[in-house]
Amino acid sequence: MAAARGNPRILAFVCSWHPMAAADNAGVDGRSYGTATAIVPVDCAGVVSAAAILRAFSSDVDGVLITACGRGDCHYSNGNESCERVVQETRDLMGLAGLAPQRLRLDLSSDVDGGRFVDLLDEFAVELAGLNGRAGRERPAPPRSAKKRPSRAKATARKKPAKASKAKATARRKPAKAAAGKKPAKASKAKRAAATKTAAGKRTSRKKNAAAGKKSATRVKKKVAPKKSAARAKRKR
Repeated sequence: MAAARGNPRILAFVCSWHPMAAADNAGVDGRSYGTATAIVPVDCAGVVSAAAILRAFSSDVDGVLITACGRGDCHYSNGNESCERVVQETRDLMGLAGLAPQRLRLDLSSDVDGGRFVDLLDEFAVELAGLNGRAGRERPAPPRSAKKRPSRAKATARKKPAKASKAKATARRKPAKAAAGKKPAKASKAKRAAATKTAAGKRTSRKKNAAAGKKSATRVKKKVAPKKSAARAKRKR
């Protein structure tokens, strides 16, 4: 979620010794800081690594503040000095990545005054709000792709010519179908005429065959009849 201008998101790594005592005293004194500020107590500022800082920026944080004890007051000998080296290395990496190094801030102080702690957070928030990009102002809108989706009206307008083309295609096809329908009709008439001729020919051939068969039968009878009569005459004798 993008932070509003003037109310940037701050992640504060607070040493559990003097800086944490200052944060507690701020609550006792009734001093409050921005609601977009998250406090992360650590045993010593020397345990904060560059990976942890960069991870905070990748999670949509506008600024990272590290509060450590003053020089010579570290309870772990040189934790604040090692934190200074880590902060410098991380700022170099941020510059290479295109992030403003001012978004990372280190404060070394052994003061336990709650008012000073709140003022430190307010000053850092104002500094972040004055930066561009992801440093406190609202996030710029993502660039829209060059190819925009056409609106429904445009889509329908584009589809209508397609429908008209379909109608034209069907209108063009109708005469072809009619012409194609007439040809089979002519062919069927010719086939019918040929069929009738073949049927008539078959009938005539059948009649001729029948007539020829009758003639042959009568001839056979005439030839056989005298033989039968001669045999009968012999028997009578």
